[in-house]
Amino acid sequence: TKNFIDYISATQQQLFVKVGNLSISKIEIRLFAMDGKLVYSSRTNYSNQNIPIFNLARGGYVVKIYGDKNEQFTKQFIK
Repeated sequence: TKNFIDYISATQQQLFVKVGNLSISKIEIRLFAMDGKLVYSSRTNYSNQNIPIFNLARGGYVVKIYGDKNEQFTKQFIK
């Protein structure tokens, strides 16, 4: 969804999610390992997020973010 999520940025310690400028109140964030296993899930306010990922194994992951008005964002990242 355009202007929903500006970008994500991953380090070894955290995943930063920069939100856009839509009029949304809540989002749901889900992180999946490449085998499809859900490794993190959170419902939170529509604001920039720092998600701790230091406990996840090195490798590839998929982040899926859903807004309360059917907005969607999906992106792969490497830890």
